[in-house]
Amino acid sequence: MQHSDDYLHDVTTTALITEFPWIARLRYKTEGGDSEGFYCNGALISPRHVLTAAHCKFNDSIIAHVRLGEYHLLNKTDCVHYRDINAKECSNYEDFEVESFTQHPDYDGQPDGINNVAVIELKTDLKKYNDYIRPICLPHAKGTRPKVNRDLAVTGWGWRRTPFTYDLLKVKQRFSIKIESEETCNTIINPAEQRRTLQKNQLCGSLIATANNFCIYDDGGPVMFSYKHRWFVEGIALSRKKNCINESPPFIYVKIADYVEWIYNTTGITIE
Repeated sequence: MQHSDDYLHDVTTTALITEFPWIARLRYKTEGGDSEGFYCNGALISPRHVLTAAHCKFNDSIIAHVRLGEYHLLNKTDCVHYRDINAKECSNYEDFEVESFTQHPDYDGQPDGINNVAVIELKTDLKKYNDYIRPICLPHAKGTRPKVNRDLAVTGWGWRRTPFTYDLLKVKQRFSIKIESEETCNTIINPAEQRRTLQKNQLCGSLIATANNFCIYDDGGPVMFSYKHRWFVEGIALSRKKNCINESPPFIYVKIADYVEWIYNTTGITIE
């Protein structure tokens, strides 16, 4: 159960420590056991399941752990200070071993392809939710949905473009994107770089203008909307890192509402 949340109060800035507590980071290792690092994100949707992109499973690596509760990438413990009451609250991230990685059966195997959605099952349940680790809601297949030109939220660590390179952002960020029409998306997408135009199970958005040159391509991470003080996952980010060099790259996402029935069947999650 997700309690009431009201945030995303600026166009783009560093997230608060308690914002978007469902964000997950996927830690990889080689088949030989060597640690490789974090390459994809996901979204916690139950005490035992994380939603991510199907292309986040690599042939030469396995997902060793799912990390929840991360805020600053260099810290094990992060704290929030309440100046008005002179108090401090701290939280540690938690790592969970992976039981299984289930790709959608009709995934076409391409990083930006069709049916690019997957569910990770953890070996153990999350014992207790708190302000730093808890799930996001799944959308109803036929429920209220964001419309074209409405804003969605994305979160992750991303990158900041500099004159000569990209710098990894070490603190969790929040961004707003505007939903674009299918026609606009297909105009933005460069046919020389894309094998196909936008698919019916995909959506496209553009990052709302910022002076900080952000590039928020954390594959597998959630695209979200707020409705009646609750947050719902609208999409899962697909791979478009090559377009970070553009001023206004399109952001391509899988529409999760099209896969809600499959997610429920795969996880055994019951509808509230």
